[in-house]
Amino acid sequence: MVIRAYMIPILFILVISGCQQGVQQSNITLYTDKAEASPSKEIDPHQEKITVALASVISPKASLSKYDYLLEYIESQIGKKVEIVQRQTYKEVDSMLRTGEVDFAFICSLSYVIGLEKGYIADVAAPVVNGRPFYQSYTIVNQNSTYETLEDLKGEKFAYTDPYSYTGRLSMLSQLNKEGETSEGFFGETYFTYSHDYSVKAVELGIVDGATVDGAMFDQMLATEPELSAHIRVIGTGDEAGTPPVVASKKVDSKKVEAFSEILFNLENHPEGRQLLKELGVDRYVPINQQDYQVIRQDLYLLGEDL
Repeated sequence: MVIRAYMIPILFILVISGCQQGVQQSNITLYTDKAEASPSKEIDPHQEKITVALASVISPKASLSKYDYLLEYIESQIGKKVEIVQRQTYKEVDSMLRTGEVDFAFICSLSYVIGLEKGYIADVAAPVVNGRPFYQSYTIVNQNSTYETLEDLKGEKFAYTDPYSYTGRLSMLSQLNKEGETSEGFFGETYFTYSHDYSVKAVELGIVDGATVDGAMFDQMLATEPELSAHIRVIGTGDEAGTPPVVASKKVDSKKVEAFSEILFNLENHPEGRQLLKELGVDRYVPINQQDYQVIRQDLYLLGEDL
């Protein structure tokens, strides 16, 4: 398997919210974390390959290590070379799916809904986590802070994950909208971290006062780093939506999509597959139920931009 990673040199950069709409940018660099690709194998240029894209929902090294073994397994099952393409933002991955530059991708639920609306993606599979194909956002603050509710964060510094993240942005926009508020009017300053675990770190270090993150991912972080509970606490949750799915570009042959889907569906039926699922924090993969994403579909207008 070949891994083609394209990363900006400094990955933990907080970009002030709204910069994509022309607002002045403000960067805060905490540390560097370059993605390290595994050694490339010799590839026959005439041999058919499959490209799979990942967005760095968690830090680049962690994203790559979590899915590396899964995609190696898929490569062995499907009988074709698999190339991983990693990008920092959901928008980059969405663009590659639209043009057919990649065949498959692990994407955010919001990106999924946008892709369906635009007609450039096909369903592959959805992960079941803790027995259910749903997840939600957590609003987190530093354990030592006095914040108890979202209202307490009014006028404070707040971190989003990605402009096209459901749990990392849209879910919070929805919560604010229900209270008659907007992000610009409610928070004092907002930033993008482009990584859920970077948002957690920003809250832990006191760089921001609060953040909205993927609840399932945060629960996994607590399971592997129980000491995190001494630094971070959850003060709110957002509406549940379907879990971040695996999708295919509409340009991919339907038989290839079916073959890829079947490999994911059958992981739970094999010892090696079950171990891979355990490493990912996933119970199993199931067919996508598009109705599970209706809560996202109804809130798309809150993004305030032409999708």
